[in-house]
Amino acid sequence: MFDAVSVGHFSIDSISLPDRHKPFVVLGGSVAYVSFAARRLDATVSVVSKVGGDFPEAYLWWLRQDGIDLSGVIKIAEAQSTRFELKYSNDLSKRNLRLKSRAPLITIDDLPKSLSAKAIHIAPIAGEIAYEVAKKLRNSADVLSLDPQGLVRNFDERGRVTHGSIGDKRILKLINI
Repeated sequence: MFDAVSVGHFSIDSISLPDRHKPFVVLGGSVAYVSFAARRLDATVSVVSKVGGDFPEAYLWWLRQDGIDLSGVIKIAEAQSTRFELKYSNDLSKRNLRLKSRAPLITIDDLPKSLSAKAIHIAPIAGEIAYEVAKKLRNSADVLSLDPQGLVRNFDERGRVTHGSIGDKRILKLINI
């Protein structure tokens, strides 16, 4: 049993700042940040995610070196990872967010059979977790928390992000936090 499990896509973020000629390319996604924070609190941590063949092995190495269990991470060679482009205004007060690619959805079949945790944090960033997956996760943890950002984002054909409401509100009845 883990103290904390985060479920959602890792991302590869390309961050453009006004004073730089080239963007920073960094590991992103709420599952990464939640996992690092939980490890700093000495929690045993695991991640359930899907990434594409383009996902850098260096990111996985870094996470493992920090003591994060990645046995629930599925890498699909022929797929693309979730990628975002973030462009900041000159005074950094505004940000344009664009989805460049999205990894395959996380399904019930992707969840480890023996998944058990004190807390599971559902952290979608691009609509990758459906109600049925959340319902299965509810049965695997004492506490289920949700960062809804990936459930309220919509993407147009060019990847531009707009905000809407949670499509399947039944997920909220499953959540403790």
